[in-house]
Amino acid sequence: MSFRERLKEWRESQGLTQTDLANRLGASLRSLTRWESGEGLPNGEALFALAELGCDPTWLLTGRNSSGAKDSGQLGEPHSSAVTAIDAELLADIAKMLEQWLERHKRRMEPAQRGRFLAEAYAFCIEEMAASHKPAAEIAPRIVERFLRVVA
Repeated sequence: MSFRERLKEWRESQGLTQTDLANRLGASLRSLTRWESGEGLPNGEALFALAELGCDPTWLLTGRNSSGAKDSGQLGEPHSSAVTAIDAELLADIAKMLEQWLERHKRRMEPAQRGRFLAEAYAFCIEEMAASHKPAAEIAPRIVERFLRVVA
């Protein structure tokens, strides 16, 4: 299942129309329509807002829940709100770093590539944090820069 399919499935499971969800996220209906059609991906702020609504951003981007279990059909339900808030904050930070880098270097990244980048950088940050016991603020910028050097 792809990002766009997971987003649509989660939205429908919550009984929300596209307009309802767009309003709750502070996004335009056009943006949400693009995300669900695979023409784009939400920015970090929208992913954070989705997490605040109860959707696990890890599941949404990768098909795995916050604990690493593969797409279980749980529709992105978080294990706890504390885990979701921490995950969403890190994901939003990574997305913001990526957006700033792309702007600074006047580069573009296709939506699918952007989604893969966010998912891989996020997963690597989580692994590094667990292994090194260092905070995300210390690890994420270094990992994002390293990933961008490879992509660029």
